[in-house]
Amino acid sequence: MMTKQPHFYIRHAIGSRLLLDSIQHQFGYALEPHSDKWKFTIEVNRPDLVEEIMDLKAELNLFVIENDLDGIVQKWWYYDSGEPAIAFDQTKNVLTIMVDSKKGYTV
Repeated sequence: MMTKQPHFYIRHAIGSRLLLDSIQHQFGYALEPHSDKWKFTIEVNRPDLVEEIMDLKAELNLFVIENDLDGIVQKWWYYDSGEPAIAFDQTKNVLTIMVDSKKGYTV
């Protein structure tokens, strides 16, 4: 299991339907810069959710919510200007999503 991270979720860009949520679906993930992109590595043992995310890969919005000690909530929106690179390793139940854009704002 990966270490606890800020709240992370994926929504469908059209209609904003929730597809995957680190709290609701209880999965670990890692986020790291990768060249000029951001790489999400997600542990998810739900093939049904992974299949839907891969089917909708051109229409994904990824969000990370960070709370600091002063109660300020920073929301980060990750997306791809084209189509994100997505791969799923079925032997390890690891979904990898790579996007090229990030915007932050205070909530």
